[in-house]
Amino acid sequence: MKKLKIGFVTNNEKIDFYKKNLIDYVNNNSNFDKSILINLNSKKSIYLKKSFFQIFKISLYEKIINKILKKIINFVEIQRTKKIKFFSNYGDEVGINTLNLEIFNIELNKNLHDKEEINKSDLNSLVNQNIDILIFFEKKVKGIDLINVSKLGALILKKK
Repeated sequence: MKKLKIGFVTNNEKIDFYKKNLIDYVNNNSNFDKSILINLNSKKSIYLKKSFFQIFKISLYEKIINKILKKIINFVEIQRTKKIKFFSNYGDEVGINTLNLEIFNIELNKNLHDKEEINKSDLNSLVNQNIDILIFFEKKVKGIDLINVSKLGALILKKK
């Protein structure tokens, strides 16, 4: 029986503890081949498409309030959840460099329509890896061309 090769896709330098457990399970299971991690990096746009007035009118206040509320909610949620023995690792993060995986760092470039794309050479190098299944760790799937790299498709782990 052929072993499955899984590619994990993220666009962060850190992943949470439960995703690390999934990666460790796949690496230690005899039914899976050595996995790889694909780290997508977006280039920041240097052009402002909105006017100065549009940026600072309402969106600035909304962004500040949203960030403050998210930090308060996350702090309270993590502290309360960590008190439960089963969820003692909730909220912990692990750097992707500490994982025992081969890491592919891929830069996403913006095209004329402001859509992020992956270089053809990077796609070809991933096709040569013979990945069977891709698992996306982020809810915003960047680089939709990656789905064609895997033989059996993709799984997107999505938080609400």
